[in-house]
Amino acid sequence: MTIIDYLADLERELRRRRALRVRVLHEVEDHLRDLCAELVAGGYPHDQAEARAVNQFGAAATVAARFAEATASTTAHHSVTLTAAAFASYAGVFVAFATSASPVLRVGTKAMSWPW
Repeated sequence: MTIIDYLADLERELRRRRALRVRVLHEVEDHLRDLCAELVAGGYPHDQAEARAVNQFGAAATVAARFAEATASTTAHHSVTLTAAAFASYAGVFVAFATSASPVLRVGTKAMSWPW
């Protein structure tokens, strides 16, 4: 299998899993081309070096699953962090409002006599 064929398989797998594709494909291509160049420098013919690099990298479905899992984990972590930050902001605004509100609006204060 050539690097181009592998990247096409990987793109298909990433699309199926709705994972980020462009960055992942560029990174994988760079790694595969680097590995292929090392193998060629080590004496392998280019065709064999490509096939060996692809084999060593692993099945496209497995690689796509790992990237999709990492993306989901990162997204969940960001969601939890943003939710906690939003809650902390809300609590801060609530406390600021409660401590600076008019005595009429505060709960637990003596009833004020209304002028009307």
